[in-house]
Amino acid sequence: MTETYQKMIIFEKIAGILYFLSVIFKDFKSLLISKRTDRKLCHLDIEPTNICNANCVFCAYQYQNGPIYKEVETNSVKKALDAFCTSGGGDIGLTPIVGDPLVCKNIEDIIILCKSYKEIKNIGLTTNGILLTADKFIKLQDAGLTNLNISMTYPDENEYKTIYRSKKFSSLMENLNRLLLLDKKNVKISLCIRSPRFFLRNHSLFKEAKTMGWEITRNIYFDDWSGMVKEGLKENKLLRRPLRGKHLPCTMLQSGPHLLASGKLTACGCRDLEGKSELSDPKLFASFYESGDLEKVYYGSMDNLRNKFLNHDLPVICATCRHYNPEYRFASLKDKLIQMGSDFNAAMKFIFESGYE
Repeated sequence: MTETYQKMIIFEKIAGILYFLSVIFKDFKSLLISKRTDRKLCHLDIEPTNICNANCVFCAYQYQNGPIYKEVETNSVKKALDAFCTSGGGDIGLTPIVGDPLVCKNIEDIIILCKSYKEIKNIGLTTNGILLTADKFIKLQDAGLTNLNISMTYPDENEYKTIYRSKKFSSLMENLNRLLLLDKKNVKISLCIRSPRFFLRNHSLFKEAKTMGWEITRNIYFDDWSGMVKEGLKENKLLRRPLRGKHLPCTMLQSGPHLLASGKLTACGCRDLEGKSELSDPKLFASFYESGDLEKVYYGSMDNLRNKFLNHDLPVICATCRHYNPEYRFASLKDKLIQMGSDFNAAMKFIFESGYE
């Protein structure tokens, strides 16, 4: 075992212990919050494309081997929006499970279509910024975009090439510098940093962005896509999120379904790569496919998925997911206590296991 590897193991342990301390603190805080009964379908994700112009080490895009869809069909988007708005509407997310939304040539048309429904409140997306020229931003802004997240490394060309595996660092930086000069009007912008560095905010780009009202966030921990990108995280010193206890349903199953570029629906817009897991079983969405009814999906078949967590019968993809985030708001005190116990047990297992398992 090399000295570098030993240091990585020690650092991962320390970071993991801090992670579990924060997790159990959140579990404890949830005990002080009364159970809510106003659960409703208020979010819909739409995947404009599953094509990307980068190949990040932390993303499973590199393992996508099914059909590639240049852009989702307008009829599929309209059907989903009709059903969503009939249920009351809410917010729209245009971030693919894998892929970059700006690769979709008619992304502005999709935003305009979403905006045409009075029930739609906010429309957001996450992009790597390679195609985010000043002209492109203005078009997105005029179309009705309200939230823009830009995923990037620390502004260092070598780091960018290594982690995003793209040669477009100069294009990204040029786009960001021009974007800083534009009137952003009502678009909320965030820089989302994926980097192994400890200290990030001393860079002039981040300082200027903050003065312009942009938010700067960072990923400290990364999911390994059920082990698919485990080695990529390790090689690039990106911290893998520890596998926590799972009893309460995941927030992803509470927010609403995700329309894939293929036209299929999945219950998880986060990790169901290509819609091949049981979370995209056509039987779950039969009422939508047959009659355009999303309420029966959300309050019926998706409830059955949520109950699988409470009954300790998780879908396989959920059991291995490190991106899990429990939904406390609609849980009973008993279930919150069970979640806390599950997290404590997971913490003990993490502390006493050896190596990069």
